[in-house]
Amino acid sequence: MFRVKILFLIIVVFITGCMSEPETPIRAVYLVRAVGQLSPKDLQAHPEVAVIDNFDKLKEIAQTKVALWIDINAVDLVDLEWLGQSPQAYYPIVLVGNGDEACSFFDTLQYFPFEVPCCLECSSPPPGFSVNIQSGASEGHMQGYEKTPTVRDILDITNPLLDGTK
Repeated sequence: MFRVKILFLIIVVFITGCMSEPETPIRAVYLVRAVGQLSPKDLQAHPEVAVIDNFDKLKEIAQTKVALWIDINAVDLVDLEWLGQSPQAYYPIVLVGNGDEACSFFDTLQYFPFEVPCCLECSSPPPGFSVNIQSGASEGHMQGYEKTPTVRDILDITNPLLDGTK
């Protein structure tokens, strides 16, 4: 009888170990210094977003296909030359903290070789976030969103873009 109980206990422990929840795959990495534009509570509710404050960690995570979110307070941490290289140049890139796409990607975070439009006024960018996706060496699409950014709003835009990348 004792052996049966021990065998039953071993089987229960084995099954319980096999039923552990799978790890959530990373869909986006958010480079930020201290507290950024996205609330810590909102970020904690989304384990699919890795929150980091180190560019080397961003590069490490970007070895797999992910959306790259950069808080406006962490732009100076980014190596723009690296960001403009394949494959990461073709990932969805988000500047969190600027709802004007032209100012976001032609002034604040210019990582691609497109010509900068004349006479941009970027001294007071609107709050929000901007998303860019390159589809070729000289092709892409960018869009600004002038609203308070949330993790869900950004994921709803970058997840389909990410799924469509090579």
